Amino acid sequence: MRVLGRDIRTMPTKAAAYRVAIEVLKWQAERRNPAKYGSIKEDPKDRKPMDAAKLRSEIKRLEEELGVAETKVAPIKAVPKVA
Repeated sequence: MRVLGRDIRTMPTKAAAYRVAIEVLKWQAERRNPAKYGSIKEDPKDRKPMDAAKLRSEIKRLEEELGVAETKVAPIKAVPKVA
């Protein structure tokens, strides 16, 4: 990539060709290793809500990690599932 950057500065008329070459390299990297180079798009519909016990344990863990005092709040009511 460093060579491409130097060449673009020395030959600005070929910048468009170098941009295409870089896009091809990015596309190849994404296809060969999508976990590392791919664009990660998470669909919010695929996310499942935490159950109450997991949520409480996660809140407790974060409170301990951040050094925040526990506060008393009303119990969490079950949310009806949306069809």
